[in-house]
Amino acid sequence: MKRIIILTALLAIIIAFPKELSAQNIYNQDNGVYFYSSLSPYGSWIEFSAGVTVWRPGRVSPGWAPYTEGYWEWTNDGWYWESNEPFGYITYHYGRWYYDDYYGWVWIPDNQWAPAWVEWRYDDDYIGWAPLPPYAGFSISFGINFTRRYDSPYGHWHFLRYSHMCDPYGYQYYIPSREVYRFYSHTKYRTNYGYSNGRVINRGINIDFVRTRGGRDIRERTIERVRDPNQIRNNDGRSSGRIRTYYPGRENISRENIDPRKIERSGRRSSLEYDKISIGRDRTSERNNMQRDLVRDRAGVRNDVQLRKRQNDNRNQIDRRSGKNNPLDSRDRNVEKRSGNDRPTIERNRTTTKPRNETPRVRNNQSREKPQVRTQRNNSRKTEKKQNDKGRKRRR
Repeated sequence: MKRIIILTALLAIIIAFPKELSAQNIYNQDNGVYFYSSLSPYGSWIEFSAGVTVWRPGRVSPGWAPYTEGYWEWTNDGWYWESNEPFGYITYHYGRWYYDDYYGWVWIPDNQWAPAWVEWRYDDDYIGWAPLPPYAGFSISFGINFTRRYDSPYGHWHFLRYSHMCDPYGYQYYIPSREVYRFYSHTKYRTNYGYSNGRVINRGINIDFVRTRGGRDIRERTIERVRDPNQIRNNDGRSSGRIRTYYPGRENISRENIDPRKIERSGRRSSLEYDKISIGRDRTSERNNMQRDLVRDRAGVRNDVQLRKRQNDNRNQIDRRSGKNNPLDSRDRNVEKRSGNDRPTIERNRTTTKPRNETPRVRNNQSREKPQVRTQRNNSRKTEKKQNDKGRKRRR
């Protein structure tokens, strides 16, 4: 009876363990996501099989896409997307969007703010944009960098003329999706992100170029950062020249615990490549990341490997100046190559004396004669000389 009870308990633990594991966000290495409670009223949270938790907007029209219901504003932080949707103050300034084959558009959470996370295309008549995928990360030194090659499909792009760029009703003038491919092939690609005063700057297409091609004056507005989302409502940016945006600070945005009862667990394999996601990962602290990026920028390197190599080179230079011998310098590597050994061999100091059992080096190619052979040759020469002397005396 006891064995049956123990086996039943073990079986219950094994069955319950995967559920607890799936409820945990493996990707974020904890049990929470950013902006969980703020976005829950406007959509549903979905957990993919690899533990990646995403948010899907609800009550949107068929064919809906991000960065469509709103308009662009030029601000002191670059191009800012002013959304008309109740969840837009988060999803268009934090995180990335991705189109899943089954669920449609989903949002991957992150805590880094920007005026907008989009990529651009343009020519002399039209300008277009598309949401950046979760494979696009941001670096202080290099701006946007991708973890894998990704080309946004035609259906993700929205084009209009420059004259409707900052029009609050510009969404009425989008090029139809069936004709986007014609404009796409004639335009140039551009992403122009920077970093200033602790904030991401989205410069995008040059503002003077947009003003000239659009034939209208576009005012620069000032961004006012607020910590209370309720202050964003009734935004009077058009009249006051200021735009309110939700910006509590990256260090103040923490992951919120997920209610397992309100999480939809997907049994399908998503087309999203989880190991290539560049955002939302667990970071030690914002200060450490900023200091590392600043060191990279000053050193002029592209990644941590080059940075460590540069630091090692600097250390070697200091050691040479101070008179310290580096046991693995270039001459030791040459010795290693000549010897053919796998282990690095250290060359002897040239000032040391040679070992006694070491034979002296021979300068010419001829080998030295043995002592016995040399003595016999000398004796034969002496005998021959004596005979010649005797012959001379007889002749006389």
